[in-house]
Amino acid sequence: MSSSYPADLELRSNDGAIARYQLAPEFYASSAGKPLSATDRLVARLDENIAVFEGLAPKDDAAVDKVFPVYRAQPSGAFAVPTGCAWVRFADGVEATRQEEALAKLDFRIEQSPK
Repeated sequence: MSSSYPADLELRSNDGAIARYQLAPEFYASSAGKPLSATDRLVARLDENIAVFEGLAPKDDAAVDKVFPVYRAQPSGAFAVPTGCAWVRFADGVEATRQEEALAKLDFRIEQSPK
């Protein structure tokens, strides 16, 4: 896996709250649902698509579309995996499908829209 991921992330919400995350290189996440090595151990299943494994991801980028870095929230230690997907909630009465053009300008696309 590429080593170009930042060691620390800090995110600020609209209300000023700060969330801090620290890269955890002893873990990797996979959308393949299985470890990259027989010695790697499943430690968490975040959803039906993403699982976190203890072990070192390969240094090459051959599996880049199936392997993600893992961050730990500070101070809780909860896993966080940047997959490139984002949940967006619009104001009541605003339909997501009517926002596709605006989202596309930001390099986002709608994959699914909950009822």
